[in-house]
Amino acid sequence: MAHRVLSAVALLVAPITALSYDPARSLAPLHRLLLQRTVQTQTVYLTDFHDEAKAQWLANYLDPQAPMDTVRMSNTECLPRYNGLDGFPHATNEEYLRTMIRSEPITYEVRYKVGTWAGGNQGTGGAVGPSEEPAADEAFRKGMEQKQTLDFWGGSNNAAAASTRRNNPFLGEHTAKYREYEETIVPSRFAQLLMTTQQQLAKEWRRDLCAIYDGSLILPRDPDADEAQAIAAEQSLYARVIRDKAMGEDPDELGRFATSPLRAANLDLCERLATRVAARELCVDGDLSPAQARRLEECLERLESSEPAEPEATDDIHAALAAKLETMTRVDALGGHARRRGLARRWLESLEDEALADVVRRRRNELARHWAESVVDEVAATHALLLRESLESQL
Repeated sequence: MAHRVLSAVALLVAPITALSYDPARSLAPLHRLLLQRTVQTQTVYLTDFHDEAKAQWLANYLDPQAPMDTVRMSNTECLPRYNGLDGFPHATNEEYLRTMIRSEPITYEVRYKVGTWAGGNQGTGGAVGPSEEPAADEAFRKGMEQKQTLDFWGGSNNAAAASTRRNNPFLGEHTAKYREYEETIVPSRFAQLLMTTQQQLAKEWRRDLCAIYDGSLILPRDPDADEAQAIAAEQSLYARVIRDKAMGEDPDELGRFATSPLRAANLDLCERLATRVAARELCVDGDLSPAQARRLEECLERLESSEPAEPEATDDIHAALAAKLETMTRVDALGGHARRRGLARRWLESLEDEALADVVRRRRNELARHWAESVVDEVAATHALLLRESLESQL
């Protein structure tokens, strides 16, 4: 008991520091984002194949901090509900996969109404909390509204037929049919799927991270463009960079390159993550003046929120720990949900100090270069360790 109290006190007094520029440690946030996007990509695959029951199981596995499920835009397209950096802020890629490999198979009952999809989500929006880009979620909301009128297989063209069926007095709710069946989840097989997907993402990120430091994401300003045109140009920039890289990887078979469905969004999130890690490192490594460090810290805070107060002196250690946990899990300006791409560039502009923004960009470029050189080998080493452990446990 004394040991537990001492550990809790240590947590309370330990300062929350940003990552120092240690190459090994700087990979930790990249691994967490890679885990998140692996889960979201696999959930998209499952949803595309109308296996929503398993998609929902995977989305909820180990209780991520942000929703990992998808929203169906049409019968042939779906998108992740969450587009931020902090789906797994305290989980590690290695421990997540190890837990899944060691978990026992699960069997449960699935029951759904014919005409809907098993395990289909019933959410009502694309944002998690207030979105700083409400206009960018408009198409997402339309997809959610459209979903309510979609047939399981038919799509929006069957809306008129669906309306006719609803108005038919002989086809009321009492005639509704339900399907029930047992679904068995084998977590170890899911872990194998995730590792395969993760290997593909790591290879893509090795190439795509280069765009952060080679100037590919610099968007020329058009003084005659209105706001809508500027947003469209920024959105298409990431897709164009990805398309050029994908075609460059397979120049003899253009259009047949097997790329992951979230690749352009992944590049945007990697840019945001590298910018955030660079800013946090600069705040503590002493390379900035006190005024510049304060400016970075202020701009990293979410909207108008201020620094959280330190826990008050109290004998209730649980309340103090809860307050400390709140400071550890708060969302910053770069980590929150934002569907519109280019948030990293807009955040750097919000610094209103071009010299300071250049310092952040230089540190970000160093990080992106190191990540690009390391991500494939790091993923391969993690997977080899987990597979070796799995084999040894069967001896």
